[in-house]
Amino acid sequence: MTLFTTVFGERGFKSANEGGASPTAPAGGEVSGFAPEPPIYSEKMEIEEPENNRPQGVIGRIGHAYTGIALFWLTCWVFALVLVGLFSLVVVVLSHRRTTERAEADRIAVTALHGLSPAEARDIYAEFKNLNKGGYEYRPWVGFSERPFHSPLLNIDEAFPLPIRRTIHPPAQAPARKTIWLFGGSTQIGWGVPDGETIASHLSRILSTGDAYYDVVNQGHTFYYSSGELAEFTTLLRRGQKCDAAVFLDGLNEVAFGGVLNDTPFFTDQAAVGLLNEQGLGPSGNWKGLLRTFLQIAFVKPLRGTAELPGPTAPQMKPPVDEMAKTYEFNVSAIERIAEGEGVRVAFYWQPTPFDYLGDAERNRSRAKPVFDGMPNLNQTVRRDETGKSFHFIADLFEGRAHDDVYVDSVHYDGAANQKLAQVIADGLNKEGWLR
Repeated sequence: MTLFTTVFGERGFKSANEGGASPTAPAGGEVSGFAPEPPIYSEKMEIEEPENNRPQGVIGRIGHAYTGIALFWLTCWVFALVLVGLFSLVVVVLSHRRTTERAEADRIAVTALHGLSPAEARDIYAEFKNLNKGGYEYRPWVGFSERPFHSPLLNIDEAFPLPIRRTIHPPAQAPARKTIWLFGGSTQIGWGVPDGETIASHLSRILSTGDAYYDVVNQGHTFYYSSGELAEFTTLLRRGQKCDAAVFLDGLNEVAFGGVLNDTPFFTDQAAVGLLNEQGLGPSGNWKGLLRTFLQIAFVKPLRGTAELPGPTAPQMKPPVDEMAKTYEFNVSAIERIAEGEGVRVAFYWQPTPFDYLGDAERNRSRAKPVFDGMPNLNQTVRRDETGKSFHFIADLFEGRAHDDVYVDSVHYDGAANQKLAQVIADGLNKEGWLR
């Protein structure tokens, strides 16, 4: 029984085809040549495949099988081509990124790392990227610090209570006269330059001449600013560490992190989420948290730029200048009082940034985040309000210079600039009579 006879009945089918006439549809809507009675339906309608669609014989079966196999392989090839296309796109993107990084490293080698070849510059550039990706760990009271890290040009050595960037000292001719701690953020730690080109290494070479030897310790840490340095300074003293003098270099991170993050340490969001997770209350503790995190990553972050995870209030793209200045002023005052009680001399240097005084400062501000638009105003506010003898305004140290003559990247000093800063600090220490 065919599909046609099942629907129209055998009599209707015969009537339609008697005499070889083709059924036609007159204007009234009836199909001529069909019996007037209604179609006959079977109680058990079975729809069979038309005989002319069935494979006929061995050849038919082979052709049918070949068609199925061909469709299967065609689907596989299309899928493979899609995967190859996506893979090629990823390769192109990564290749472009590597090319950009290589070009940046080559530029660094020419303008900043004068003693390094392009290959060495690329190596240290990659080493700092590795340090930034996974080189931090939790530290009590200060929040976090770099992990110990070792390579030919970049070394973070284990120390108590915090790891420190290695300072390259000249050969000691005599016991150390004094110990000098240097505090600051990534510019102090020497991001982008080898161990021997940091401010600390330059200062050690400048001061340690002849029979005079000074132990200069680089206490700078990435993302730190004055609030974190206050916690670090007190932690070091409380843990029994001693120094004769402490020098603080700040300014850039007071805005980039202190102001933007509402005076909270970097990684506070991650720490807050981790604490909630430990209690089973965070994003990974239940399905609602996982769903919320997914929605934030998939939709909130692309639209707003940051995911609203538990932690401090939302970042301020243009934090108030007065608030940043008051925070810095409070931290300076607190450090001075603690240092006085411990018999430590302190000095504070408000550092140069690429967003003011530099020859292309206006262009740099236009290319950077809006938060740095207020850098000139903050410089003037701090310069006006900080009048203590221990404060030194050197934000105009590289006034009129071109960006690439001072910075190894967008904000970090090159080796020559670090040497200039070290000389300014050494001159200040001499002037105050600290080195006698």
